[in-house]
Amino acid sequence: MSIDPLASTLGAPAPDPRTDALTSAQNGMGRDEFLKLLTTQIENQDPLDPLKNHEFVAQLAQFSALEQQIITNDSLSQMQQSQMSLSNAQLTNMIGKEVVARGDSVRIAGGDAQSIGLMLPSAASRVEITVSDQNGNAVAQVNRDRLSPGYQDVAWNGLNVDGQPLADGRYHVSVSAVDAAGNPMTVDTMTRGRVEAVTFENGIAELIVGNARVVPGDVLSIHDLVPAASPSASAPPSAIPDSQSQAEPQPEPQSPPPAPDQASPIPPNAEFDPDALIPDELAAEGNAPPAWFQALTR
Repeated sequence: MSIDPLASTLGAPAPDPRTDALTSAQNGMGRDEFLKLLTTQIENQDPLDPLKNHEFVAQLAQFSALEQQIITNDSLSQMQQSQMSLSNAQLTNMIGKEVVARGDSVRIAGGDAQSIGLMLPSAASRVEITVSDQNGNAVAQVNRDRLSPGYQDVAWNGLNVDGQPLADGRYHVSVSAVDAAGNPMTVDTMTRGRVEAVTFENGIAELIVGNARVVPGDVLSIHDLVPAASPSASAPPSAIPDSQSQAEPQPEPQSPPPAPDQASPIPPNAEFDPDALIPDELAAEGNAPPAWFQALTR
């Protein structure tokens, strides 16, 4: 077996051409580069110690398995990208809806302060909530006693520590709580608001709730915003008066009576009476009808 003098001088093992090709393939070399390197190594191998057939076949088999693994990883990556795109498209359905999510922000709009959402793991004997502005300065304090476990909405008036109304905007909240035994508790703060938009930055989707960013995984509930009733909405059927809800019956049309100078038609299936055709003035005088009339009625 040949020994590289330079490698022996440096104290390092000589490179083995039977493993260099596979190592290069594992470092990101493609099929063409691997085959070119393998062919070059075979052409320049030591004739006294050539590459054995079974070793050559083993290297090809290992490279084939490695190539299949790379193809599988690429397929899984494409599948992951497709699922991510589908999930991102579904997130757009949340725009315009109200969500309750984990967060430490609360909003004041039009002088109305949003309630502070808390998630308590157990009953709390004392809860102290500190409201801070964007600079981290404490501006308000809200205290509550004996809160039940679970989700709780804590209302506050939006006033600072001096009793003055705070300006509209977003504020941060921090909570400290103790149980009945005086032991501190870990309380999660919640934020609630309308989803204004969905952003996708660096492959991460976030919901824009007011001025805050919420990760979809932190959303606990989604609600449809109920629009206010319109004053022009139609009244319910029960409010419609009976005089308007039911139409008055219309009289059946009647045929007009015959004109006075118009003879009434002969009813069907009636026997013909020639004497009925004699004018009244002739019948009253007792005179015989004229010859033309007698000939007509024969």
